[in-house]
Amino acid sequence: MRVRETRPIVLLDVDLPGLDGHSLHEKLRVERPGQFEVVYLTVHGTEAEQLRGLQSGALDYLLKPVSLRVLTAKLTAWKARNASA
Repeated sequence: MRVRETRPIVLLDVDLPGLDGHSLHEKLRVERPGQFEVVYLTVHGTEAEQLRGLQSGALDYLLKPVSLRVLTAKLTAWKARNASA
């Protein structure tokens, strides 16, 4: 994942084949520290799941279904924050 000026934002689901999203996020944080941002986009909406994602450093934890207009607006805001950081 090569990006010119900002870190890429990875949209990550908790349900992945073979490895859950939380485990993948942790593995990427260890193997590629500071190289990307994570936003969870999933149907798992318990408070415990949301807190787990946010406490692991995710930018946000969005529940499906999500409005594409809202997601696009959030992506624009996150990218702007990354660019100014």
